[in-house]
Amino acid sequence: MEDMHNFSRNWIVSSLDFERSDSRIIATYWARESYFRPSLNEQYSGDIKYEMTIDEDGKIVALKELEKKNEQVSKVEPDSSMLVPATENMEEESGQTSDSKVFDMSVVEVQPEFNGGQRDLSKYISNNIKYPSAARQNHVEGKVYLSFIVERDGSLNDIRVKQGIGSGCDEEAVRVLKNSPKWKPGTVKGTPVRTFCVLPVAFQLE
Repeated sequence: MEDMHNFSRNWIVSSLDFERSDSRIIATYWARESYFRPSLNEQYSGDIKYEMTIDEDGKIVALKELEKKNEQVSKVEPDSSMLVPATENMEEESGQTSDSKVFDMSVVEVQPEFNGGQRDLSKYISNNIKYPSAARQNHVEGKVYLSFIVERDGSLNDIRVKQGIGSGCDEEAVRVLKNSPKWKPGTVKGTPVRTFCVLPVAFQLE
């Protein structure tokens, strides 16, 4: 799951079905999964049927995917006019890149990341996000997709809403990302470069 961000799997409890085989229990059930793939700028969701084998001690000893349905893949497109291939614009003599060039996250050799990785990024967002009152009153849930540039020094710039859900959630997502500490920059040939990124920020009522 290296390229799966914000992965979630929710059992559809009404679909559980059990049978016994010797001392084991075999359960089949449907689960609803979703995740974001930053290297492809894609959001995936779908229902997957699993077969789970549980031994006599209650341990899961096997998990097998049986079937998929209701698959949806939505593309979150970057502004292509801002991007350049990673193989271009590298000045061979100095090994430096032009400050004005922006590289796509999918082509840099080392992708930019929040200090501490995805887990600490999720913790930072959950600790700082404030659910807008309008969104809470209107039961608005979903994901706000933000595009931004991680600069060569790790600071974040040009934060924009690529796909929003409204009711104040878009503005709140931008606010939290703007206040983020510096990230580790992306690199090409060992040199920090400006990198275009897309980040989903989830809003879910408890």
